[in-house]
Amino acid sequence: NRCEIMSAQVEQWREQMLHACAVSKLRPALERSGYFAPGDLDYYEQEDSFDDALMALYQRESELLADYRALIADDAVEIDGEEMSLNEYLARESLSEDEHNSAYLAWLQRVNGEIAGIYAQLIDVRLEIAGKLGYDSYEQFCYDDYARDYSPAEASAWLGEIRQVLGPYRQELIDRGEYDRIEYPVLNERQLMERLRDAMDALGDPAAEAFGFMEDYELYNVSADLRKSPVSYTAYLYRYDTPYLFVDAYGDVEDLVTTAHEFGHFLAAYSQGLWSAPLDLDETWSQGMEFLALEKLEGTPHYDELKRIKLLDALDAYTSQAAYSAFEQAVYELPEDERTAERFNELCLECMRDYGQLEDDGEISALWWTQVTHLFEMPFYMVSYCTSADAAMQLYQLALDDPDAAWEAYQILLEDWDIPYADALEDAGLESPMCSGHAARARETIEAQLPD
Repeated sequence: NRCEIMSAQVEQWREQMLHACAVSKLRPALERSGYFAPGDLDYYEQEDSFDDALMALYQRESELLADYRALIADDAVEIDGEEMSLNEYLARESLSEDEHNSAYLAWLQRVNGEIAGIYAQLIDVRLEIAGKLGYDSYEQFCYDDYARDYSPAEASAWLGEIRQVLGPYRQELIDRGEYDRIEYPVLNERQLMERLRDAMDALGDPAAEAFGFMEDYELYNVSADLRKSPVSYTAYLYRYDTPYLFVDAYGDVEDLVTTAHEFGHFLAAYSQGLWSAPLDLDETWSQGMEFLALEKLEGTPHYDELKRIKLLDALDAYTSQAAYSAFEQAVYELPEDERTAERFNELCLECMRDYGQLEDDGEISALWWTQVTHLFEMPFYMVSYCTSADAAMQLYQLALDDPDAAWEAYQILLEDWDIPYADALEDAGLESPMCSGHAARARETIEAQLPD
């Protein structure tokens, strides 16, 4: 928390240091010595690019995020008149589904008001930050910060198409019991790595080479261990100039999907030496690798179960992330006096229903926005999961007819990391997700490929 709260101050000091370098008589020597490339310091010639007023707003934002994290970490809840740890209570094997949901709802209700107050203040601060930086909306500020080449208006239209086509379709699949048919056969770590190694070998280089490198130097942790952090990610080890893959595995076939996803990030970092990449493209590499691996795993044990998991997961990537994105757009447009827990809850319930995410009586769904950390930590990020889900679906559609062409398209996307997203998709023979009709095509593909 201390590091997070101080981050704005440290960034101001950094910019002041760079300003000193930019106006120093030693600047030519710094550039000749390779500390800075010519032009790197041009932006910092102007003093106070990160002024005190703006720094104070960023400082306040950091403090509010620290408050949110502390509140989420406090899992105390009252059950039958006794205060206890929610996580410890939910770990009881004897709990019924109703007891589980009742306890979770009690905790959500306890924290809802406080989290809503924090979120309302975050919105106020972020709107002020955007205004000071010359933006009419905080959403557009985020889009520019993420270097997106599409507008909030285009994204909103795309979300509307998902709502109209895929939201009702997901509800249809729930009603006909498709989600109840999901099974998770056991898969140990050795089997996981063997099957993915075979899939990468079938794809060929650079996937096979990168996977072999990852195994040879043990640059992964895919064990199923309750002591592990409950998150999966790909980190970059700067001292070794190499990526590292970490998966919170469950010990079942779904681990193939999760590990393939993270290996998409690993492959990009390994191939291009990238520790940071454009957001939409980065998520396309990961979600696209899930589908390419799936196609190469056909014929392996429990393939039908794996295919069902992946296809329904892809549908969820469209609908759940679209629901949260629509919720986020709506709350930032609320007048200040309407930024309340009650209004936030109403909007969340409405979005969950519209996008086919309502799987209970609505009590938990209405409060679920408080658990979506991206809303707090990475505002307006989640729409990229929708665009990249569609680009990945296009790769799968291509792989169904011509696997070699799909792999070639994926490799083009690996190479095109430094150009606009739409241009990279075009180079690979794919279309922008914003093109009309893509949600309907995704529905047709999922329906046709779902195992009987």
